[in-house]
Amino acid sequence: MKMKLEEYFPSVIIDKADSSYNNFGEKEIYVDRKNVIRALKIIEDEVRFE
Repeated sequence: MKMKLEEYFPSVIIDKADSSYNNFGEKEIYVDRKNVIRALKIIEDEVRFE
Protein backbone atom coordinates (compact mmCIF):
# COMPACT_ATOMS: atom_id res chain seq x y z
CA MET A 1 0.00 0.00 0.00
CA LYS A 2 1.33 3.42 -0.95
CA MET A 3 1.83 5.82 1.91
CA LYS A 4 0.78 9.42 1.45
CA LEU A 5 3.32 12.07 2.30
CA GLU A 6 1.18 13.61 5.03
CA GLU A 7 0.83 10.19 6.69
CA TYR A 8 4.58 9.61 6.74
CA PHE A 9 5.79 13.05 7.75
CA PRO A 10 3.76 14.54 10.59
CA SER A 11 5.26 17.96 9.92
CA VAL A 12 3.23 18.50 6.74
CA ILE A 13 1.47 21.85 6.66
CA ILE A 14 -1.61 22.11 4.44
CA ASP A 15 -3.27 25.43 3.67
CA LYS A 16 -1.09 27.40 6.03
CA ALA A 17 -2.51 30.92 6.30
CA ASP A 18 0.71 32.72 5.41
CA SER A 19 1.76 30.20 2.76
CA SER A 20 2.36 31.35 -0.79
CA TYR A 21 0.74 28.06 -1.87
CA ASN A 22 -2.50 28.68 0.01
CA ASN A 23 -4.46 29.85 -3.04
CA PHE A 24 -3.44 26.92 -5.20
CA GLY A 25 -4.37 23.96 -3.00
CA GLU A 26 -0.71 22.92 -2.82
CA LYS A 27 1.06 21.34 0.12
CA GLU A 28 3.99 22.89 1.90
CA ILE A 29 6.21 20.45 3.77
CA TYR A 30 9.22 20.67 6.02
CA VAL A 31 11.47 17.61 5.90
CA ASP A 32 14.61 17.33 7.94
CA ARG A 33 17.86 16.62 6.16
CA LYS A 34 18.00 12.90 6.98
CA ASN A 35 14.57 12.22 5.40
CA VAL A 36 14.91 14.10 2.11
CA ILE A 37 15.51 11.03 -0.09
CA ARG A 38 12.63 9.14 1.53
CA ALA A 39 10.31 12.13 1.04
CA LEU A 40 11.27 12.43 -2.62
CA LYS A 41 10.49 8.73 -3.18
CA ILE A 42 7.04 9.15 -1.61
CA ILE A 43 6.40 12.25 -3.74
CA GLU A 44 7.51 10.37 -6.86
CA ASP A 45 5.02 7.59 -6.04
CA GLU A 46 2.20 10.10 -5.51
CA VAL A 47 2.79 12.19 -8.63
CA ARG A 48 2.16 10.32 -11.87
CA PHE A 49 1.58 11.94 -15.22
CA GLU A 50 -0.67 9.96 -17.55
